[in-house]
Amino acid sequence: MLKFRFLLMTLFLGALVACGSSDGGGDGGSSGGISGDGAGDGGSSGGISGDGDSGGSGGTLSASRYGHLSLTEFEDESGASMVSASASFLRYSEPLAWRHDFLEDLIGECLVEDGASDNSGLPDIGPDDEEDTVSLDAGEPLTIKRDGELYLTLDKLSFAGIITYNSDIVPGPMPSALTLNVPGGDFVAVDDLSVAGVDSMSVTAPAAGEAVRYDTVFSWQAGSDGDAVVLIVASSGDSSVTCYTDDDGSFSFPQDVQNELGTAFLSDSFDIQRVKAELFYLDDDTALAVWSMSMR
Repeated sequence: MLKFRFLLMTLFLGALVACGSSDGGGDGGSSGGISGDGAGDGGSSGGISGDGDSGGSGGTLSASRYGHLSLTEFEDESGASMVSASASFLRYSEPLAWRHDFLEDLIGECLVEDGASDNSGLPDIGPDDEEDTVSLDAGEPLTIKRDGELYLTLDKLSFAGIITYNSDIVPGPMPSALTLNVPGGDFVAVDDLSVAGVDSMSVTAPAAGEAVRYDTVFSWQAGSDGDAVVLIVASSGDSSVTCYTDDDGSFSFPQDVQNELGTAFLSDSFDIQRVKAELFYLDDDTALAVWSMSMR
């Protein structure tokens, strides 16, 4: 079974640097390259523009500096679709290697835990020891455009040495094509980098308010992106279960998971989300992970 550390969705990016500290070296206005802490090679003058290098399907990216951008579509209390974004930029103590298609590697995996879960189910793929992780200043503000027009502005928040970026909430659905701009500072600048949204998640079963059992059949409208993965999380008072599956419109817990949950498993709430991850290699030691998610 894969080793997971679960993160609250709303704290996903910030929690990755909970044990880190800011090097405070960036002025927030440096355009192009990496500067401020003296640890890098100066990056690429003028920043990164266009489509970037996603490393190719099945390839592996290795870097010690990672940017994490999360685009999230969700429903508000009235059932209206809303979109927000958050980001953080980190320097790890040693390079980390991520497979370009690591989410696809999780398909078919399920994890059953004791006790109720309030977690998003997204895997933390940072280092086991985050003591030396440093939070980086990428300048401000970050902007995301749709068809050349400003769509989201991510303002910088710095607290206790941790730097995060967060946007306001705007009406959905999430656009399918967006461009990202990062001013640069301790992290390399990014100019009009093309990033993909994700199809809206539409769940057809279980119905709202219907309990989830060990033998529940989940169904939803399948998405159009073959790289997207569906994540299902359900909790009872005694146990919780998290599964990754193909985005083909239907899922039931495998027999071994049903046996582990037991016939008494009963959850009055569950989360289903469509997740897409893109990895961009920005320079010899810098990469950007973009998470697009639609949850119901």
